[in-house]
Amino acid sequence: NLDFMGALSLYKQAESCLKQMEGKPSLEQMLSPRIALGLCLRELIRYDDAEIELEYCLNATNNVSEENKASIEFIETYLKVITALATLKQAQSKYLEAIELYDRALPIALENQGLHSQVWLANHVAAYAE
Repeated sequence: NLDFMGALSLYKQAESCLKQMEGKPSLEQMLSPRIALGLCLRELIRYDDAEIELEYCLNATNNVSEENKASIEFIETYLKVITALATLKQAQSKYLEAIELYDRALPIALENQGLHSQVWLANHVAAYAE
């Protein structure tokens, strides 16, 4: 049995902890709780709230310097963000927006498949196929 309401509380606590952390958290550390929160809100059919969280994450990835966009951490985080947002758009029946996001994610996933298992790649391809 999945406790999405309990998960909401934990994701918000994680975000609060990050604000109190010494030093600057990495992009992945900063966005992971928000991505997970967005996915959880999607499961609770709180689409507007999920969209706020995931759009925040997308904007954060857009503000990364070009130099840092080549890092593996950025690529993985970016893929998580756009695929999470794509699944939300799909759940909202905004299929054209979902396809646009998957169209952005799939080439990046294929280009970086050597860094991951075939299961990782299959998950990205399967999401696109849905």
